[in-house]
Amino acid sequence: MTGEFDRDRVNRPAAVIHLRQGREGDFFSFLTAFGVTTAPRPLGSALYLVFFPPGVEVNAFLLKLAAAVISPPPGLRLELVETRMAAVDPGAETIVCGEFFLVSPGPGRPGAGEIVLAPGIGFGSGAHASTRLAMAMLARAMSELRPETVLDAGCGSGILSLAAAGYAAARVVAVELEPRAAAEAGENVVLNHLGDIITVKNAGVEEVDGRFDLVIANMTPAVLKSLAPRLAAMTVSALIVSGIQGRQVDEFSAVFSDLGFGEAGRDSDGAWGALILIRQARRDLCGQMRR
Repeated sequence: MTGEFDRDRVNRPAAVIHLRQGREGDFFSFLTAFGVTTAPRPLGSALYLVFFPPGVEVNAFLLKLAAAVISPPPGLRLELVETRMAAVDPGAETIVCGEFFLVSPGPGRPGAGEIVLAPGIGFGSGAHASTRLAMAMLARAMSELRPETVLDAGCGSGILSLAAAGYAAARVVAVELEPRAAAEAGENVVLNHLGDIITVKNAGVEEVDGRFDLVIANMTPAVLKSLAPRLAAMTVSALIVSGIQGRQVDEFSAVFSDLGFGEAGRDSDGAWGALILIRQARRDLCGQMRR
């Protein structure tokens, strides 16, 4: 995909805010009065990515924003979920996740390097560190290992499945246990015109047959631990694990080592971490990825 991404990217300070109670209109008015000049981007599940005003002193603005969120106007209940530097297309404040621009639904097909995501409840808006880490690991795996078949276990919005198809995977199976999130992932597949490559299943991982060259699991640690043997059994070559923090990275490296996988790389973003693991029978791949 090198060469397809010709739009400049900049990092803008932003916050993810949860609208716990109140109307969107009141929330947007609150932000405007507070000095926010860019419309917040809906991420689904009443979460919004709010860009800081251009030119502000970040720490000072963040302190004021945090205080305002704690004591909002009557009728609003807000929660400051996280703050981060959001990679954006400066012309349209489009979120960038890995090598992809995440765009809202519109007429026509998505352009080169674009993923269309409709706001919904499914995890995977591109705003969370675990998604960004999984996306970075996916880019590396698709470039260096070139897997043809991919399983996205607990796909949420389907963002990683869509990226795998964008990297030319021949077949992707996206599995999501939550019915509404699975339906939204299916909608995103249609919006991106990738129904011939991606199959979305409203099911648990245990209900999926077959094995896959690459398995992606961006899950909570408890779910990941319970599914580790099944995920390992379904993996032909490489496994990407994200959604873990701190010492859990070492713990899951050990868990999958006992299941026949060697660590080929790890990455972190703040407290969050991710691993890429190679089946030990494929030591040639492990050496390739460590170079």
